Amino acid sequence: MRKKQILIDAQKSGKAVKVKYTLGSQLTRAREIIPLEIEKDKVFAKCLNSNTEKYFEINKLKLLSDQQYDDSEKWVPN
Repeated sequence: MRKKQILIDAQKSGKAVKVKYTLGSQLTRAREIIPLEIEKDKVFAKCLNSNTEKYFEINKLKLLSDQQYDDSEKWVPN
């Protein structure tokens, strides 16, 4: 539940959270998201890397510390 609480706190403050997501087009790449809505097992968030709003499954998110986050991994559209 710690992960969900961090997402809730980020939603309340409007701050970005650094994560890796094990599903989707940027498989396991580091990204920053701003949680907008949190449901039972999903978070609707703005992905700052792709500048889109989408759902993420909470159990597929890995929270990253600043030391684990590498800006060179940000997704760049072709």
